[in-house]
Amino acid sequence: TIFVRNLPFEADDNALFSAFKRFGPVAYARVVMERDTGRSKGVGFVRFYKKASKEKAISTVMDMKGRNLIITNAVDKGTATKLAKQRREEGKKERGVDRRNLYLATEGLIKEGTSAAEEMSAKDLKKRQKAFKEKQTKLKNPNYKVSKVRLSIRNLPIDLNEKQLRALCRKYACMGRGQSAEKLRPKVRQIKIVRSADRTDKRGNPRSKRFGFVEFERHEDALACLRQMNNNPDVFTKNERPILEFALDDMRKLMILKKHMIASMRGSQSTSELKHSSEPKSDSEPKPKSTSEPKSTSEPKSKSTSEPKSKLTSEPRAISGPKKGKSKSRSKGGFKDATDAKKRTIPKFSQQSEPGRKTKRK
Repeated sequence: TIFVRNLPFEADDNALFSAFKRFGPVAYARVVMERDTGRSKGVGFVRFYKKASKEKAISTVMDMKGRNLIITNAVDKGTATKLAKQRREEGKKERGVDRRNLYLATEGLIKEGTSAAEEMSAKDLKKRQKAFKEKQTKLKNPNYKVSKVRLSIRNLPIDLNEKQLRALCRKYACMGRGQSAEKLRPKVRQIKIVRSADRTDKRGNPRSKRFGFVEFERHEDALACLRQMNNNPDVFTKNERPILEFALDDMRKLMILKKHMIASMRGSQSTSELKHSSEPKSDSEPKPKSTSEPKSTSEPKSKSTSEPKSKLTSEPRAISGPKKGKSKSRSKGGFKDATDAKKRTIPKFSQQSEPGRKTKRK
């Protein structure tokens, strides 16, 4: 029997059975459920008929719906109790950490009958109550957590754009922390105003739905912005004040996004490596003809006549027959012998480096 952890919360016995039957015949597969809620605990047991199937399953890295499964040998109840007690003692501090940031869920909440709700309009109060109920419903699902850096903003003016909203958030973040913008420099990673796909404004652009999201780089800046802007009558209007709260993140979507980012980074890296390896060697190590050394003058003339014609930088070819008006001892280039040709030959690259210089040809 093996013990499987980090199962998806929507996985049932059939899904667990189907995932492990490829290792061999399975006797049973059980997902552990909570007694009160009837929801999965994210762990389960799988029993095989053969020991070899169990060993194969333990040594294999598996994932189910984007979650890496942790597979170990199952133990009896007494041993499990001892191990659980030992883990509790060793990791008290770690278990005390709120990984879903639920303490931020009530940040910015204004309840009816409080001093902050006295001058608030009834319409705004209903919006806040509705938003808080929606948040509570979503947080019942363990896949949701409260973001520490992303804020949701409601009651935005219909003509407010992203640039103006960014400036407002940075301004009130600095005010909340009591520092100037030049000294604090709060960085906004991302800003988005949700717009309608069907309706347009006067300019023909998609019409704003009057709510959006702002993501800061630091939690301190996001918290200061929320506390300074939320329910502030000086930001927009007295009857429609900004409603700010920390937004919720779906951990499943974040994991998928992280996988896509890693895959794209690996793909771009492999593409650059392939492009680098496919570059011709001649580009990295040029071998111009002009730098080649001329052949020795001791070679017989019969060899020089068999070689193809070369450029001005190469050794002139000797011609056996005489030409009209020229001496028999002179070659095609007008030189007496090959040694003289080597002295007077001007390389082609020297002409390009000195464009004002003209060479004489005979």
